[in-house]
Amino acid sequence: MKYVLLLTALAATFSGYTQTSKEEDSKSEQAQIEKIMQSLPPCPKPTDAKMEGVCTSIDKRDFKFAEQLEEMACVDRKTDNALVVKAKVQRLWNTYYSAFYCDATGFSVENGNITKYSVFKNFPSFIDYVVKHYGLNINKPDVADGKTLLDYVQDEIRRMEGLSGQAQKVTELRNVYRHLKNDLGARHAAEL
Repeated sequence: MKYVLLLTALAATFSGYTQTSKEEDSKSEQAQIEKIMQSLPPCPKPTDAKMEGVCTSIDKRDFKFAEQLEEMACVDRKTDNALVVKAKVQRLWNTYYSAFYCDATGFSVENGNITKYSVFKNFPSFIDYVVKHYGLNINKPDVADGKTLLDYVQDEIRRMEGLSGQAQKVTELRNVYRHLKNDLGARHAAEL
């Protein structure tokens, strides 16, 4: 019995240490990325056609969006290491955030942010990818409606709950909501 308690205590201690260590590593990496961003050469503003190309990739659930984002961010795949790639894509996102929008029939946010559009198009893998690979901030309020991605998903759940035959969609949206909040750190605008 004492052996089990000892192992349980060690596991809890190690788990806490691991979580703290991961958070510290993440902060350290972000500090390095921010330092790199300060020294990056200029990169031209992406054209509307290139921005629309990312929307098209989301429409098709095509991971080509990663190449498109990197091209718009002036990434050199031959020479840029992972931190430089993250820095360049984050700079692109931060500088042109309001230009990352899509529009489509049925999309409830006119000129809504591309992350919301990916949920609308049932392609939340886009969000996972840009957060995990580039560290993009998904908690910026959208210029179109002043709401965050998490606000949008919550609004969509409420809207769908009022429609008949949408139980499956409501379940999917609730899963997306939980994943965004619990795994990716998404927040409501009121929490920022």
